[in-house]
Amino acid sequence: MSKVYAGAMMTIMALCVFMAVIPLGAVAPDVAFPAYGLIGLLAFLWAGRMLSSSPATWVSSPLHLPVACFTIYAFARYFLAPYEYDARLELFQIGASAVVYVCCALYFNKPGHRRLFVVVLLLLALVQAGFGVWQVATKAETVLLWDRPSLYQARAGGTFIYPNHMAAFLEMVLGWAMAYAVAGRRPNLTTERWVLLRIATIYALLMTIVGILLSWSRGGWVAALIGGVAFVAFSHLRKPWRWGTVGLVLLVLVAVGGIAVSSNVISNRLLNTFESTPEKGSLAVGDKSLGGRTIMWEGSLRILRDYPLLGTGPGSWQWVFQRYKKADYALLTRPDYAHNEYLNLAADYGLVGVGLMLWVMVAFFRHAWVLRGSPDPEKYTFALGALVGVIALLVHCAFDFVLHIPANSIVLAAMLGLTAGAEVSPQRFASRRLGWARRPLAFAVGVLCAGGLWFFIPTAVAYRQNDLGGAYRQDLEYDTALGYFMDAEASDPRFHEPPAGIGDVYRTMANWRLGPEKLPERLRYATNAIAAYDRSLRLNPDQSLVWVERAKMAAITGDGPEAERSFRRAIEVYPSNSFAYFAYGCFLRDRGELTRAREMFEKSNQYNSTPSAALNTWDIDTRPKPDPAVPSTNSPPSPVQEKP
Repeated sequence: MSKVYAGAMMTIMALCVFMAVIPLGAVAPDVAFPAYGLIGLLAFLWAGRMLSSSPATWVSSPLHLPVACFTIYAFARYFLAPYEYDARLELFQIGASAVVYVCCALYFNKPGHRRLFVVVLLLLALVQAGFGVWQVATKAETVLLWDRPSLYQARAGGTFIYPNHMAAFLEMVLGWAMAYAVAGRRPNLTTERWVLLRIATIYALLMTIVGILLSWSRGGWVAALIGGVAFVAFSHLRKPWRWGTVGLVLLVLVAVGGIAVSSNVISNRLLNTFESTPEKGSLAVGDKSLGGRTIMWEGSLRILRDYPLLGTGPGSWQWVFQRYKKADYALLTRPDYAHNEYLNLAADYGLVGVGLMLWVMVAFFRHAWVLRGSPDPEKYTFALGALVGVIALLVHCAFDFVLHIPANSIVLAAMLGLTAGAEVSPQRFASRRLGWARRPLAFAVGVLCAGGLWFFIPTAVAYRQNDLGGAYRQDLEYDTALGYFMDAEASDPRFHEPPAGIGDVYRTMANWRLGPEKLPERLRYATNAIAAYDRSLRLNPDQSLVWVERAKMAAITGDGPEAERSFRRAIEVYPSNSFAYFAYGCFLRDRGELTRAREMFEKSNQYNSTPSAALNTWDIDTRPKPDPAVPSTNSPPSPVQEKP
């Protein structure tokens, strides 16, 4: 019976990883639901095992305490977060990763468990890389059932939306692919099976590298290169390489180099990074902002300067950064993350969070480094792959928000947990009886998972309903969209997007009601839109675009002071939002306040030069100047006369 129980847990663990990675990397609550549900089931089975009469052991790893401290700190910061919904999503991800760590560290601590996890990741790497090659060859427009942004259709992204996130996943697998292909020792297999296993591992290694190359991720390329250097250094420290090993490495490098040289995609990606300078033969970085990254990093440092100790709260970076964003044509959008996990962590959690996460990483490297020196070939190979994979991932974290993708954070948590669960020797990081603490720990994990699923289910349902509402609204099916938005708001009353979606539907209906005979309907829809926007803004008052739309509806109802207040609030929370200035300028223009309107159009053009702002400025400048001797007749237009 115990073997059946253990087999069920191992199967569920493998399914957890599959269901986290395959559906878009579990990037949204609805697609993350299968993975989180399986993690909850795994935790319940583990808790049942701990509560049974069978003995339980744990390895005295230095990782346990910092992981527990960071998890508790993140949980405590959630209650003080300024944006509850975004903080809740981040807490779900941290909680799921913590549960995976606990299960791996306290249960999956045998060689067979570690080998199974590596096999699962190698299979997933083959799937991701193979799918990525097909995407590059066919310029695929979809990822499974979801539309794929046209920007990424020539890049390998696997089942991830963003190719850089697939590259980060493959980097974690790369360490183990190299370790088991090059440094792995022959298990108790026949010669034929051992040769086939070695060939399969080398093929997985080659496909992993090809997937990273075709992702176009320059951060991924740098991370994989540094990971390869680390692998060479760490494995050579153990014992000098044999000629067979050197030949194998060279064969892989030559094969990958041939692909890189023959691929115009890769050469163009590298060449576009640089541009020629007037000096003969010199090159410089073409995009000094690195795709807007340096602007985000600069703003993050300013946030850290103002909130150094505890940060601004989990999941708050995207909203706080609006106030610190420098106006620059290299970054016209409002990003969700800092594209640098270290700065994002510092801005959200402060130096306390950075210190705790640094403690986690130091403890991991300490345990893995000692494990790498184990005389057991299996432990040595596993530790070598884990070290290389984590190093590559940490390098990539400096360029992208790879750990904000649940799939990557869950895989990393499993890597840390499996490393922490590996016993080194009776003297260092030894295995001990868990004793009296196992039942309280099992009860705490069970309660945590039960509570997490209780709150996560309505969160996932509301997200899905809101997503469907947005899709129907784009298809102009407003009644259906309104129904989905209302259902989403009822499912999760603290989710700020559904009431904003309701407001957008009413706004559109108000804008379409033109003419004196439609004035009552127009005012009713505008009033309903304002009420819906107010519900959204109470949950998240830093939504600049929602403030803009609220101002437009206030103008329709004839409440000019309230419209101005909303416009000013939109600019206050996002000072470089060119659209807010443009909409404010249109409002002032229609009221006849041409001087102030011109100032707003100039501001809009300053932050984002558009024909609309330029034409409005030109229109104001070419209008006949009013005669000072003639009294002005400008007055605010009626709701019906206002230009849409």
